[in-house]
Amino acid sequence: MDGPLQLLTWDTPSLQTRAETLANRFTGRPHSVTVETCPLTAAADPVATAFLEPTSTFPDSMHTALTDGPADIALLPLPVQSLPGGLALAAVLERTHGMEWLVSDGATSLAALAGATIAAPVARSHAQLAAVTADETVCTTFETGTPETAIDDVWTTSLQQTAPTKRAADAEDAFESWQQTLSSTERAALERPLDQPIDAFVAPAAAVAPLESTRVTTTDLSHASLCPAPGQGALGVVTPHDGLIAPLRSRFDDPLTRIETTAERALAAQLPGAVPVGVAATVQGAVVATRVWIQQDAATPITETYEFPVRNHRAAARRAGSDLSARLEE
Repeated sequence: MDGPLQLLTWDTPSLQTRAETLANRFTGRPHSVTVETCPLTAAADPVATAFLEPTSTFPDSMHTALTDGPADIALLPLPVQSLPGGLALAAVLERTHGMEWLVSDGATSLAALAGATIAAPVARSHAQLAAVTADETVCTTFETGTPETAIDDVWTTSLQQTAPTKRAADAEDAFESWQQTLSSTERAALERPLDQPIDAFVAPAAAVAPLESTRVTTTDLSHASLCPAPGQGALGVVTPHDGLIAPLRSRFDDPLTRIETTAERALAAQLPGAVPVGVAATVQGAVVATRVWIQQDAATPITETYEFPVRNHRAAARRAGSDLSARLEE
């Protein structure tokens, strides 16, 4: 292949940073290759969009850029469905943030938020949240939003709740002194109208972690509490060139993440697309321990756990997904 390789990803800070890291890892080794990153304009940050749910299909604009040029490689969040013809998933990067996070102003568990208002971005996480929280907890769903606006809402809600408490507890001059210690941003937040005051929210860690916010506390939620979306938090490296598959896989592929996300996506691909589903797989020795949560209408959700053999995890996950799909049709 003549000239430098073209590495395509969305023009968003988090993905551009990962793309530059990948490009740099092509140099300094035997058979070093020059790689140039080429950004693709995104209507919305795909990583932030994972706040609302991973995309189900491969983006058309990225497909065209790979098959018709100029791109040789693409980096993107894994779609739930299989790739279009002519493209290969050459590498799956190590997944560092596959969990759901609880994001709050100091609380580190759902139990500590009994009686609070907790938001969830999608039906999947909202239904699971309602099932595991105390009866007095108010669970609500974001109509729209991004991780940044959700963090702002939690931080602003906390500050606005603090102000009347301070006013009631302190003398007027003490309250005014407290106000003087606030930054201009904090004073503006006290006056900001909130359409939806929230004490906390749950969201994919992969959507929140890149923000590195110091305004809030983040806590991992177990798969038993909130089962994430299939493939959540994973990034894939895709190419249309057969000659690039082996070198990309040897340099960048994380075998455990590939096995886990393959099981998650293979199972989910057998289910009806409109059904909220969570699938979380973890390699444990010779098996892939997999938890599944499915909600259909207002019925009691289906929850199952499986242990797929690592040696044929894809086929076993597909069979489990087909069985679950048949149960949904009963």
